[in-house]
Amino acid sequence: MAIVYDPANAVSRTDAESIKKIVDSGIKIQGGGKLDAILVSVSELGKLSRAKIAFLTPGLSAHYTAINRATSAASIITITTDIECVRVAKCIIGVSTQPNLTIYYSKEAADNAKIEFSQAFSMLVKQP
Repeated sequence: MAIVYDPANAVSRTDAESIKKIVDSGIKIQGGGKLDAILVSVSELGKLSRAKIAFLTPGLSAHYTAINRATSAASIITITTDIECVRVAKCIIGVSTQPNLTIYYSKEAADNAKIEFSQAFSMLVKQP
């Protein structure tokens, strides 16, 4: 899992470090594996090719197109709390927790990355 951040943005950098600590503390995946996180600066998007999932921190709107280009080319699922990224079809999944948990999905962004989800998933998420 890659955590994409902007080192020039203090909030983005802090969020990235916090997320990495949580993931590195031991998120286990089906089959007994463990999820590992790498920090990827917006200036080092070539490192994304090693990931299957990319979590985007807040504050990356100026980099949406470059991130989308890199993640789509490598068929990487993008996840963010910045719903605007999903609205403009640059991120595949957006998560909002206020006032309730809501998951948003951009079919266009998924199609661009050649990623397909089951119909059951599509019924559980909202299009922004």
